[in-house]
Amino acid sequence: MTLTQKHPEPEQISFNPVIMAGGLWSDITAWDEAGKEIASGVDDGYLSDSIKYAPRDVWLAELTGGPGTECDTCPDYTYDDVVDKHWPALVGGVIKMTNKWPVAYVGHSNGGRVALDALKNLSVNGPIALAGKLANGSSFNLPSNPITTFVWVGVPGAFAAESPFAKTLGSNKDDINSNIQSKSLTHVRMGDITPKYLNNLIPGEMKISFNLWKKYAEFMNSTTDNQPGIGVNLSKTLMIAGTLLGTHDEIVPVNDVDTIYSNIGVNAGAGNKKVLVHIWDGHLGMTETKAIKRLVKQFLNDDPLTHGIENEVNG
Repeated sequence: MTLTQKHPEPEQISFNPVIMAGGLWSDITAWDEAGKEIASGVDDGYLSDSIKYAPRDVWLAELTGGPGTECDTCPDYTYDDVVDKHWPALVGGVIKMTNKWPVAYVGHSNGGRVALDALKNLSVNGPIALAGKLANGSSFNLPSNPITTFVWVGVPGAFAAESPFAKTLGSNKDDINSNIQSKSLTHVRMGDITPKYLNNLIPGEMKISFNLWKKYAEFMNSTTDNQPGIGVNLSKTLMIAGTLLGTHDEIVPVNDVDTIYSNIGVNAGAGNKKVLVHIWDGHLGMTETKAIKRLVKQFLNDDPLTHGIENEVNG
C-alpha cells in the first residue's frame, strides 16, 4: 500500500487532487504515464505535445502490489482489508496531506471495484473516524463523500456474463486453491493460478495475496452475487468498458460494466452526470491506451468526449 505524488508545480495547488489506482497484479506504476501527462496538462499522450489543460496534482495509489505488500512474509490480506483499510487510508491520506477534498479518482479493474464497495460502505456507515496515520504520527479521517469525479476503467462486477478467463478460473478454483495451499503460498503470481495457456496473459513476478485471489475466484464462480454500485451516488462518473473480444475485454464482461453503470446514481445538480463509453481495447493495456488516457483527461477537465458515448444521464 503506497502513494506517490507526481511533482506538482505551484499552479497545480489550486486544484483538488486526482488519485489513480491500478488493478490486480500491478503496482504503483500502473498509471505512471497517464499520471505524468495529467500532472503536466498535455493532451494527446506524449510529453512533447502542447499543453492544453491546467496541470493537476496527481497521486498514484498502490492498493496491492509492491515489495512492502506482497513479500512472502507479508500478511495474507483479504479483499475486505483492501476495501475497509487500504482504500480509506490511501484516499484519506491524500486528503490529509493536501487539505483538499473532494478529490477525483481514476480506478482500473480492482482499483475501481474496491472503490465501489468502499463508497457503498461509506454511504451506509458514514465517515471513518480513524482511516490511518501519517509517518509523523498524525491521524486522519475519511469523510462520507470524499470523491466528486470518478472514472472507472474495466471494472469487474459479478462476472454475470462469463469471459473465457473467468469461466476457466472460476470453475477450477478448488483445484487451483488446493495446489496453492500445497505449496504454502500466501502471495501468488498469475502463473501460480492459471493453466499454462493463460500464463502469458499477465506474465511476470507481480503478486497479490492468496486471500484476495480467492475472493475474485468467488466472484467468477458465484451465480448468486449482485452487481456492485447499488447505493452509490456520485456527482460525475465516467464508466469505460473494453470490447476487444466483443462481449468482454479478455477478462471483464461488458455486461458487468454496463450493469454497474446502471446501478450508480447521479447526484442532483447542474453539470452532474454519468457517462458510459465502450471502446475497442483489451483489459491489460487500458491504463496505457492513448484513447483511454485522452478520455480520462477530457472528463477530468469537463471537455467533450471524443469517443462514442453509449449512454449519458444528467443530474
